[in-house]
Amino acid sequence: MTAYEEFVTRQRSDVSDGLFGAVRRLRWSADRLAVERQRRLREQLAWSAERSPFWRDRLAEVDVATFTEAELPSLPILTKADLMDNFDQALTDPALDLAQVNHYVDHLDVDAYLDDRYRVIATAGSTGARGLIVYDWDDWVTFVLIATRWRVRSAGDPNASIGTLFASNTRHVSGAIHAFFSGEPGASVTHLPANLPLPQIVAGLNIARPTVLQGYPTAMHLLAVEAAAGRLSISPLQVMTCGEQCTAEVKANIPRKRSMSQLAHLVRLLVPERADSSKLRHESKQKSRACRKSVSQRTSSESRNRAVDRHRLVLRAAG
Repeated sequence: MTAYEEFVTRQRSDVSDGLFGAVRRLRWSADRLAVERQRRLREQLAWSAERSPFWRDRLAEVDVATFTEAELPSLPILTKADLMDNFDQALTDPALDLAQVNHYVDHLDVDAYLDDRYRVIATAGSTGARGLIVYDWDDWVTFVLIATRWRVRSAGDPNASIGTLFASNTRHVSGAIHAFFSGEPGASVTHLPANLPLPQIVAGLNIARPTVLQGYPTAMHLLAVEAAAGRLSISPLQVMTCGEQCTAEVKANIPRKRSMSQLAHLVRLLVPERADSSKLRHESKQKSRACRKSVSQRTSSESRNRAVDRHRLVLRAAG
């Protein structure tokens, strides 16, 4: 086993270990969530002020021990330009600097760790300058759980066929998550880079016939058009979008392309009341109740393994 394989296996295990607590927090009351947010906010401010010269200066007039959510508007907004202009001072690990992080990202052809610990994600740079986000080990575990935990309760067959349309380069977040779970046992995943020519994407999906489809909203819009034209002939049971703004045009058009979405249980997608029949809403409620019961009763080893399998399904679909 290579050093990378050892690291990624250990971090995947940390994600699985954190799954149950992450899912339980989805059921916390509003009051309990408010208390937890308050605690974490103060913890984050204290950590940043202690370890980052940039944040120490910016928070010099703030009493982090008593700071509240209501006071957040009093803090100056951190822009991408602010971050990149003060990158070295904003980092909380003095062993890192912008030149080192840039070199790592520029040579990132496959999934890898920076200094055997960090993951670095770059923004697209569409505004003329890219942003860089450095994740520590625990930060990455938390990010993966936050990004995917809500899907666990609606995940289906752990051996389902999944089709994904995201970036494939691991310097981008969707490509990094896909690579992070690449090779995990379970569901069959057909990953089609979103920048492939559209006819190749359609041909690949027609061959794979995924029951779970996930991608950027713009990609889903194009696929809906292809389905309406008769070139795409798939009937996914779940359609999920993330990674970019879901525009009014996409919201207005995808539910109308019923040839692709008539069997789909749309999760976090595009005016659900227009896409779901009363039967689908009833089935969705039944699944939700069953999944909530499953989450609350996961005490046996067998139940734990099934939950982890479902989690792997949605995590692998995320990439």
